[in-house]
Amino acid sequence: MTQEYLWSAHEIASITGGTASGAWSASGVSINTRTLKVGDLFIAIKGPKLNGHQFVAEALKKGASGLIIDTIPTNLPEQAPIVLVSDTLDALHALGKASRKRSEALIIAVTGSVGKTSTKNALYHALSAQSQTTCSQASHNNLWGVPLSLSQMAPEDQFGIFEIGMSHPGEISPLSKMVSPNITIITNVEPAHTENFDSLELVAEAKAEIFDGLEENGTAILNADNKFYSVLKARCKAVGIKNLLTFGSSNDADTRLISLTSDCQGSNVEASIQGETICYRVSLPGKHEVMNSLATLTAIYAAGADIPAAAAALGQLSPLPGRGKRYQLKFFDGSIQLIDESYNANPTSMRAALDNLGNTEIEPPGRRIAVLGDMRELGRDSESYHLSIAQTILKNQVEKIFTVGNQMERVFFSLPSKMQCFSSIDAKGVTKEILKVLRPNDILLIKGSNAVGMAAIVSEIRAELETYSKTLPGATDNAV
Repeated sequence: MTQEYLWSAHEIASITGGTASGAWSASGVSINTRTLKVGDLFIAIKGPKLNGHQFVAEALKKGASGLIIDTIPTNLPEQAPIVLVSDTLDALHALGKASRKRSEALIIAVTGSVGKTSTKNALYHALSAQSQTTCSQASHNNLWGVPLSLSQMAPEDQFGIFEIGMSHPGEISPLSKMVSPNITIITNVEPAHTENFDSLELVAEAKAEIFDGLEENGTAILNADNKFYSVLKARCKAVGIKNLLTFGSSNDADTRLISLTSDCQGSNVEASIQGETICYRVSLPGKHEVMNSLATLTAIYAAGADIPAAAAALGQLSPLPGRGKRYQLKFFDGSIQLIDESYNANPTSMRAALDNLGNTEIEPPGRRIAVLGDMRELGRDSESYHLSIAQTILKNQVEKIFTVGNQMERVFFSLPSKMQCFSSIDAKGVTKEILKVLRPNDILLIKGSNAVGMAAIVSEIRAELETYSKTLPGATDNAV
């Protein structure tokens, strides 16, 4: 019988060592009042910028069934349903661990420099069609996100897929131990979040921390094509992992790419899984998504789930906002296509996004236009990583370029002057300049690190074109 609630006040108090007021229960868990649902338990986390205790009254107003707090806020209503603890972050971690302990689900943990969110989403899409499944929401992959995701796992879930990220050495290990996965995936090791590491090999060692929590007789899945495969394989052996599966183009890979035919909407794939050939469609564009699909199907095999059904599900994936979602926006007597890659960026994902732009067919008088923001957290090699993008821009026949940030400014001025439209240190005012240049049938890529503010440009352009498409500034003569 399915339990009608996720946590009771008594359970929460027992798990966290806190003191409960009243008898109540929660159907979900939240640390953010903006996304809180009626019936959620609200945990007042003290973050680097905001203290959740400031929002307890708002949480109750929005329908929170209970609160975990470690101090009594002045605006706390009398008789509020609370569990008072010594530290709310510790309580969140305790709740996550307790959820994992009571669960009989098969757990898959995913990390990697690029592709971990896409792989997690593909796994959820495939497995949730077969059995009750939970997964990390959004990119909840850190100190707060992992225990939050775990705490929302229902006791009757059959599968759980959790994303684990990092910015520093030593961050993945405790999160992996908390998740205690049966299967781990490292999608790849590439230049991303490298400013806190002296070398990419040290990044690989940090990614290998995901093995620290792997359950006995668990399975590790590695990318055989990645240049750090031997490093990761050696780490597997060192920690005593006996079950290792691989994916890639290599002839020795357990899940091997045989062939692919790509278009701007996705790829048709032929692959071999443990010697069995399978053909399927990946409805996300780019070879990197094909490689993510190989990782996904390898995990499906390791989990003992239905491989043909999972492969079929990969043909029904949809790009997410900020991660490749495409918008067709009316523009005068035609339209423009906006490719939203605003969530994040590193050299690998930047090249992939530009390749997708280059593979997208255009109709005259349309052009390929790229709006590129700085790639953050690349450390001492940041300048060279940025400058290397120029050749990818040229290769993909981008006609007009806008940039945001100091590093991308160098790329801007390294390109032919006929391509240069506008470069700015920040995102303010960039939208106005883009609107001056747009014309019907243009394809517009917006890509950059989240902190640069590229998502705001996406929102502004969508708002302008959806509301004022016939009265844009400079609309009568916007060719350059």
